Amino acid sequence: MLANPINYLVLFCIGCFGLWISIPYGMAFSIKPFWICVTIVLGATFSTTVVYVLGKKVKQVILNKRGKSLTARSEKKMVRYLDKYGIVGLGLLLPGVFGPALGMAIGLTLVTSVKRLYLWALVGNVIWGAGLVALAALGVYTFNSL
Repeated sequence: MLANPINYLVLFCIGCFGLWISIPYGMAFSIKPFWICVTIVLGATFSTTVVYVLGKKVKQVILNKRGKSLTARSEKKMVRYLDKYGIVGLGLLLPGVFGPALGMAIGLTLVTSVKRLYLWALVGNVIWGAGLVALAALGVYTFNSL
């Protein structure tokens, strides 16, 4: 039996901003791991797509509102990742390290090939979502079998 639809909506919204914090919510409300994975990946994909579509506006808001000095620390880390792993690696790291929306927004300020970054960030959403849910389900299964 499926959980309350409101729980799925809340899980989707939490997944828009962070994959890590959405999994315990889904587990607490007894949502099956498969549906947790699907819901948070859809949420992460939605927020990544919104940031991508509003790309230039998001870039200007971040730079104008927060200023270069406030984003310098995150930007420094992102430049280091970009130099080390390239756009592919950066796109795969974004959802797990910075969260889907914030990671994409910061990535837009650094990368010139935004379409490539977007595609790899979507792949990263799926990998991080499935991997984290699998680890959480394995942990719950292991704990319950003791």
